[in-house]
Amino acid sequence: MTGSELEIEAQADEHMLETLSRHECTGCGACCRWQGQVLLYPDDINRIASRLSLSAEDFLVRRCVIVRWRWEECQQFRIALARKSVSKECIFLNGMLCSIHDFKPMLCKAGPAAWPWISNPNYFWYYVRNSPSFNHPIGTMSRSDANTWFLATRTACAVARQATSLQTLAELHQVSEETLRRLPLIDFEEREDLQMSALPAPEPQKPEPPVSLARYPDRKSAASEPGPVLSAQQRPSSPVEHSEFRAAGNEPASKS
Repeated sequence: MTGSELEIEAQADEHMLETLSRHECTGCGACCRWQGQVLLYPDDINRIASRLSLSAEDFLVRRCVIVRWRWEECQQFRIALARKSVSKECIFLNGMLCSIHDFKPMLCKAGPAAWPWISNPNYFWYYVRNSPSFNHPIGTMSRSDANTWFLATRTACAVARQATSLQTLAELHQVSEETLRRLPLIDFEEREDLQMSALPAPEPQKPEPPVSLARYPDRKSAASEPGPVLSAQQRPSSPVEHSEFRAAGNEPASKS
């Protein structure tokens, strides 16, 4: 696909797309330390559990939490990776490296090309400012690869938003409601001290030679990954879940 055939081009301006093309995971672990939860989709749970030699139920109980949003008379539930109790970083972060990098959640694989980041420029530019992964030549991530991740995460997000109760969340993930009730429940809160709506986009940069940073030698292109497999990378108050709600026309209660 080229030009107007790419749906990501209808959502992101050229400045964002050019900046996105400079992205490549460096294995720095920065996004793994941002506050918030890494939200999971059904394929994530089965795939990660299998690679860890766990049943889906055991994986959920040992490594996951339930995140709930409530606003007005509505609510929504999502499954997320747990965080470490002291550092609050992702439970799978080992030093600077993701211990499940080869089979990490979809939002982590998609990175800044994921729908939640692209759908809200404020969150996208937060990612740019706080990650060294954009310090690469223009074209490092192809626009077609970015579009692949954008579409996959947009579709997965739309499906996940159907979970408005623990019962529907259990049905969506094909696990028992009893299992989900064993997981810690975290209520989403909008933190007014971490709003980013006033942050301007950084100025366009000239192409630079790649810097010498640690990389995963077995990294594959997005195009070679299987289809939808759910950040994920998060802004300090959890950009993924918040931007998904706004994109769906569902506004979480704000304290601002």
